[in-house]
Amino acid sequence: MRPYIFLLSSLLAILPVPTSDGHLARPVGDDHDLVGVHASDHELPCIYIVYVQKPEHLVSAGPEVIEHWHRSFLSSLTLDSGEPHMVASYKVVMSGFAAWLTAEEARAMESEEGFLHARPDHELILQTTHSMEFLGLKPDVWRDAIRGEGAVIAVIDTGINPDHVSFAGNPMPNPPAEWKGWCYFHNTPTCNDKLLGAAMFDEPSQSVYPPYDQNGHGTHVASTIVGLEVDGASIRGLAAGTAAGATPGTYLAAYKGDTEWQVLWSIEQAINSGAHIISMSLGWEPPEGKVPPRYFSDAIAVGGLAVVR
Repeated sequence: MRPYIFLLSSLLAILPVPTSDGHLARPVGDDHDLVGVHASDHELPCIYIVYVQKPEHLVSAGPEVIEHWHRSFLSSLTLDSGEPHMVASYKVVMSGFAAWLTAEEARAMESEEGFLHARPDHELILQTTHSMEFLGLKPDVWRDAIRGEGAVIAVIDTGINPDHVSFAGNPMPNPPAEWKGWCYFHNTPTCNDKLLGAAMFDEPSQSVYPPYDQNGHGTHVASTIVGLEVDGASIRGLAAGTAAGATPGTYLAAYKGDTEWQVLWSIEQAINSGAHIISMSLGWEPPEGKVPPRYFSDAIAVGGLAVVR
């Protein structure tokens, strides 16, 4: 398997190194980094991302065993409403899980063996830039070099419009043999030899659904990266010509997610499915008066490290 490449609009940093006893250093910081939230939020549950360290006897355990261990940190399996306490259990992208918790429940976990830290999930901000200039590529780079043949690029954004002409599928060769992903556009011939995979995780139902793009940002980003050549393209009749993405020979897998826990879930799916490159045009904007999270509690940085390891 070729190594994964992770594209971001900002630089990533390395997580804390293990201490001399082989354990990760427990983070120390203000309530923006750890479980602390304002007392006024005491009774209001929200989704937390919980970071834990697996004990030695679970290092090689299977996914079901790991998920069962994650659930052991929770006081119950369901909320008062009957919905599941746990939102997602991560086995590859990080060691931890996402769950509905109050601040009091999050603090109570501090005494549990293996607990590292937890903090509320955050919504991510959609971003874009002059991608080709940012990467130092000239507009017609694909005419003079490889077109990305054989690579699968996973785009994590607002979803995808599967009927867009940029993802028509022909004349693409057969997908790479290592691709193991799924397309969740049910009962429609929308996925093809160009759009190989598509998924979003719905938290209330704990089910995977088609990632239809109701915003347009995800479709725009995906077509910029992998779009096929489309002749006769124009903007209201102006600037007519051929439109194409940076790597029209690549395959696309589209995942929908705009919060940290959803992005972590999407990264894990992309890794497990065999994607070669993961691209996100998402950023983090701290609340007023707060600094950005440290890298050990930044879900995108943690997910990025899992991709390149």
